[in-house]
Amino acid sequence: MKQQSILILFKTKHIFLCFLVYLVALDVAIAATIAGKVDVLERISDKKWQSVNDHSGVVVYLTGESINSNPVSKSVTMHMENENFAKRVLPIQLGTTVNFTNKDRINHNVWSLSKPKKFDLGSYPAPESKPVTFDKPGLVKLFCNVHPQMISNVLVLKNKYFTQTKEDGSFSISDVPPGEYKLRAWVEGSSPVKKKIKVVKNLDDLNLKVKRKKLKVNKLNKSGKPYKKY
Repeated sequence: MKQQSILILFKTKHIFLCFLVYLVALDVAIAATIAGKVDVLERISDKKWQSVNDHSGVVVYLTGESINSNPVSKSVTMHMENENFAKRVLPIQLGTTVNFTNKDRINHNVWSLSKPKKFDLGSYPAPESKPVTFDKPGLVKLFCNVHPQMISNVLVLKNKYFTQTKEDGSFSISDVPPGEYKLRAWVEGSSPVKKKIKVVKNLDDLNLKVKRKKLKVNKLNKSGKPYKKY
């Protein structure tokens, strides 16, 4: 009887260990990393485009019906310093709160008339910070009502599978579940480009080209009038 109990216990532990190994193996199979490079091109003539030296800042992200798109509850900070926003393009997940913090000795204002999020934080000094929660997906263009050169973009995305390219254009997104997706790339001044991909294992040869227009300084303030000179 004692030997039979020991045998049953041994079999139970063996089954449990096998189940744990199966779960670990399943997790490894599910988690995949996708990587590649984005080549940023700028127009040099009517029909000719040329690769730029710095390919950083391009937002690379995944879309697809199988991806969890629940909003998150988190916060990040966007500094305003040296009469500019700290980032020209800030990708965030839906539901994120951005704290706009003034670090200059002069007042700044943050406003947007973009459809996903219209707001005006008014003028405020350092070190004051004002929050905005982005609860709708899409592109939100930001401006300062005092300084025309202050322009930024908040790209609100539905899921966590996004990143930004490095200077050489390289990117990597980890922990991607298996499935079929559209890999998209966007940077200010471009139209989004997309590529269909199927993730069953790690992919490291995903290459995209983005055509970017030359960036312009904002000419009108939030009232639609030319900026004043100070």
